[in-house]
Amino acid sequence: IPTPVINGAIAYGPLVSTYMRYNWVSSMSPCLSHYVFVARSTSSIDDINYYNVSTSSSTYTYLDLPLPSTNNTVYNFSVLTVDTGGRSSESIIRQIIFNVPGYVANLMLTQTDYPTDINDTVNITVSWNPPRDLPPIPDPLFYNIIYNVSGIPQNTTVPQHISSRTLSGFTVGSEYTVGVAAVNPLGTGLTTSATISISATPTMTPPTQEPSQLSAGAIAGIVIAIIVMIGGLLILGIAMVCYVKKKNKDKDSSVTPTPHQKVEAVNYAEVEHSAKSSSSKRQAPPKPASSHSHEAVEYSAIQNSAASHNPPPEGTEYADLDHSASTSSGHHQRPKDTSNQVQYAHMRPS
Repeated sequence: IPTPVINGAIAYGPLVSTYMRYNWVSSMSPCLSHYVFVARSTSSIDDINYYNVSTSSSTYTYLDLPLPSTNNTVYNFSVLTVDTGGRSSESIIRQIIFNVPGYVANLMLTQTDYPTDINDTVNITVSWNPPRDLPPIPDPLFYNIIYNVSGIPQNTTVPQHISSRTLSGFTVGSEYTVGVAAVNPLGTGLTTSATISISATPTMTPPTQEPSQLSAGAIAGIVIAIIVMIGGLLILGIAMVCYVKKKNKDKDSSVTPTPHQKVEAVNYAEVEHSAKSSSSKRQAPPKPASSHSHEAVEYSAIQNSAASHNPPPEGTEYADLDHSASTSSGHHQRPKDTSNQVQYAHMRPS
């Protein structure tokens, strides 16, 4: 099977073109017989044309074809390489839309100077962007600029690689319309127009302030600062809670116990035991220190009966004892106050 050819450039005749020249790189396969150029229209399945092309010893082989009469028609082109045995291989299919260019984009008119004592006319600059056509529409060959000065139509051309032109002869106080159109081998595209009023002095326009854009590093720094701030607030909150809890605990521990929690100071008196066999005295523990004298309970001496636990005999006297005068050397009683004595008598049943 022969090696397929490589597609080359497409050339067009003079404007407006009536034909196109399709080029390809010649095949170096042995036993090469000829080429078959295939043109298929996507608008109709039956619209397929075959063109036999003889081999050539040159590097490139081409075929001049008449351009379709219908614009905006999509065609697929390819080249078959055929050897002497009738075997063939097809090149990569190239798609072309035969149509004029679209309109130019972002057309702008700018006044570049102002009247002087020597020259009372001014210049303007025309600028634009190429059409936004995507291949396979043929690229523009040049641009047409159309305008009117002093009532006389003007027309100038700019090569395809240039997208601006300075125009002159415009009068202050007048309004002008300028149009630009792209031209390709198939014809002239749509015209885009703009209007400008010529002024005698520059127009003061306030400068526009573009919003400042933060870099990635600045954004990262702000995020880190926010995280640190939140962490600090959390730590401060935890510290405040701990401080409040500690204050409450200290306050609870310093509160004076209630009367029920106080330890009552008890004054123990000497208890005098009388017995048949012996007479002895037991000294109670020393009186605890207490400022609450009204809570002190004084116990009187009790004379117990040695015989049993029967009530004391009639006439037994109970006296108040005072331990306040006790010292380390011994115990001293104050004189008995008989005014507080209580006498018990046995009550016999009648």
